Amino acid sequence: MKLPVFKAVGMTFAFVLAHWLDLLKIMWLPLVLVIGVSAFIAPSYMQSMMAVGGGGATDPEAAMAAMSAALPMALLLFVVSIAAYLIIFAGILKLVIRGEKPSLPFYLGFGSDEWRLLGTWVLLMLIFIGVEIVAGIVGGLATGLAISVPGGGAYIAIAIGFVIFVALCWVGLRFSLATPAAIGAQTIGIGPSWNTSKGNVWALFFYWLIWGLIFFIVEVVLITILMPGYFQAMGDIFNSAGDPERLQSASEAMTASAMAMYDFSSPLNIVKLAASALIGTFLFATFAVAGGVAWRLMTDSQPEKHFD
Repeated sequence: MKLPVFKAVGMTFAFVLAHWLDLLKIMWLPLVLVIGVSAFIAPSYMQSMMAVGGGGATDPEAAMAAMSAALPMALLLFVVSIAAYLIIFAGILKLVIRGEKPSLPFYLGFGSDEWRLLGTWVLLMLIFIGVEIVAGIVGGLATGLAISVPGGGAYIAIAIGFVIFVALCWVGLRFSLATPAAIGAQTIGIGPSWNTSKGNVWALFFYWLIWGLIFFIVEVVLITILMPGYFQAMGDIFNSAGDPERLQSASEAMTASAMAMYDFSSPLNIVKLAASALIGTFLFATFAVAGGVAWRLMTDSQPEKHFD
């Protein structure tokens, strides 16, 4: 079935508003665990990264020691985050696709649906690694041959690069429903997503483009409020090419701006973090719901069954 893009966007917002309490029940405990681990390790991790950036050019051994200290913290946060996101995605998609509401004030299950999601994500990662390797090899060979063409070789190389970019986007769109497919089809979602997205690539492109623009605008606003000076420091980094001292100063300023939001001695920071966490929570929920809504509209003969 064809994906009605604007209808799907509207149904996503309507579902989030109608089921916000169920969504909150599914998300709050896994997110609290992630936030707790992040708050615990973030200051030390940031300090280690500042040590890497500040001393890397003059003392490689100190930089390696700082990196070694940061890696276990990064690994812990990665594992906790992946587990939490598997639980959240599974819980939300079971609500959207099957109408299964959490029976408790929280959801912290890890069963067959979560394992299918994990298998889907791992396989997706491997597929995209393989696709990028093949694209890099083909693109490199084709570009090398194109550049040797007198006159318009550079333009041919640009065209080849554009074609490869479009091909990668096309593959990504064909697999963009793999996560909801894992819950909806109750199997690894790669094949179902590929089959269902056939003939819907343009619709999926505009659908995810709309959500990407919405999330980007909200993200920029949140960063501006939470980390004043972050974008200015980022601009200084881009403008400091060829000036190592200015580059290091801008990098330190950007890191300090990011660290400042974890200053819990400021009541205002606590309020900002709480508000941004709430907004981010429902943005995350909206993204998960959007995938489930698209899957239902493209596969279910009565997609409105659980949307009333």
